[in-house]
Amino acid sequence: MTGIGLLESEVIPDEDLLYYNIHKNWIREGEVMPGVFRERGEEELKGMSTDWCKYSSPQECRNRARKPSDNGVVHFVTKELRYLQLKVVHAPFRNNPAHTNVKGIDVPGPMKTE
Repeated sequence: MTGIGLLESEVIPDEDLLYYNIHKNWIREGEVMPGVFRERGEEELKGMSTDWCKYSSPQECRNRARKPSDNGVVHFVTKELRYLQLKVVHAPFRNNPAHTNVKGIDVPGPMKTE
């Protein structure tokens, strides 16, 4: 399989972790707001952008943010995402071989937090 930027994509094992940046503005009273987990992009590029632990560390993921000091990193276990019927697609870029999209999380309509 060929990934984005012509790198080969791989199947990600169920036990592997995916790292995801969360900007400090998405944290309220110590809790992550639900709207932070969303897909971006169009068509085949659409997905929630994460980094696969095979090619990245939490710190490397954080360093990819526009302003790393304003971000934290959470992780997901691939098997748990698949259990939720989400699709995990390794979509490597030349400058980021860890890049992976999580697809199927978009919820129609506005989201509210209480």
